[in-house]
Amino acid sequence: MCCGIWGTLAAGLFCDPNTYSDSYKDVTNPQNGYGLLYNGEKGGKLFAANLVFLIASICYVTSIAFPMFFALKVLRLLRINNIEETKGQDKVHHGGTAYENAAAGSNSNSSSLKDKA
Repeated sequence: MCCGIWGTLAAGLFCDPNTYSDSYKDVTNPQNGYGLLYNGEKGGKLFAANLVFLIASICYVTSIAFPMFFALKVLRLLRINNIEETKGQDKVHHGGTAYENAAAGSNSNSSSLKDKA
């Protein structure tokens, strides 16, 4: 997510007018193709448009994701039950353990970590 945000903001900061016109063929309004660092106030339009796009995207995703995860939490579908959590997902669903040292039990991991410290 952060890389996408940075990429969108970076386009508004570093956009070169030549590459903008090559990409979008905006011959009617060429001053829209300046990044903020290339032409100051004129470049601010592209950066502001990208910033508005990011804010709108974050608001849209939040408005969809929050009710969905809230409903999953209310219906108790977001977490596994206590038995599966205690035994482990590997043992309950696949009949074995994923790691060799986990076969001896969860206490062997904690004691070996204490010995190393």
